[in-house]
Amino acid sequence: MIRFTWFASCIISIAMVCQIGVAQKISYSEYADNKKIEKNLSLKVKLQFEDTEFRKVLRAFHDQTEIPVHLSQSAIDAGLGERDLCNLSFDEMSARSALRLFLNKYDCTYVIHSGVVEIMTVDQADKKELIRVYSCQALVKKFEPRILEVPYYQGKRMDTSNLIDGKTAQAKAEDAKKLKDTVKNEEVTKGDQENGYFVFRKSLTPGQHLAHVITSSIEPGSWKDNGGTGTISEVNGVLIIQHSQRIHHRIKQMIEILRMELIEEQQGK
Repeated sequence: MIRFTWFASCIISIAMVCQIGVAQKISYSEYADNKKIEKNLSLKVKLQFEDTEFRKVLRAFHDQTEIPVHLSQSAIDAGLGERDLCNLSFDEMSARSALRLFLNKYDCTYVIHSGVVEIMTVDQADKKELIRVYSCQALVKKFEPRILEVPYYQGKRMDTSNLIDGKTAQAKAEDAKKLKDTVKNEEVTKGDQENGYFVFRKSLTPGQHLAHVITSSIEPGSWKDNGGTGTISEVNGVLIIQHSQRIHHRIKQMIEILRMELIEEQQGK
């Protein structure tokens, strides 16, 4: 039964990924190169430069990590051309942390693809969305089914912390009371959308609860339900997520933390 459930989850996950969109195909060698970069980004680096051309910094970075780096035009326009001068001081820090801290100053980040690290602006990186699958069957046991209440006003989803821009705290409190007093337990109708305040109540499974925690914690405005482009689906504890590499990195960190908390809870028992 367990094997069948796992197999079914894989089949459903593949089908859902196909519905979301086809990810860019990569060869096995490219996949291996990208994994090597991920591993080498954990290496400790020592980078001490003052008013130094960026190309010399990149050469030192490559010498210490064996990671090839490519500069996109957007990064060059942001002031990271090979002959642009820069200052940085990192001693015995992981290459990943040093790179992120340095690039943050220029509103830039990096994306791993085709066996290289490409430096680009955050805006450009966020437009490069990837589909990744996260197996969280054990992790969803940490979450209980719950009821999610989604507030709406005149057909638009609202943030309860700021119901109507420009209103006083007292007026917002009255709005919040109206939201609680007009709960809808069924699907939102066209008539409901044209009226005033109401709350759409939705039941979440443990897996959907985990997905909600992710989308409400990591840049909520970047997800499709909130006007962004990122998507997340859950089937039998498997999360299928389409988002930028930068957001995927944060999701991976969050899932690792949640898994550690689950292990600690189980050991505590």
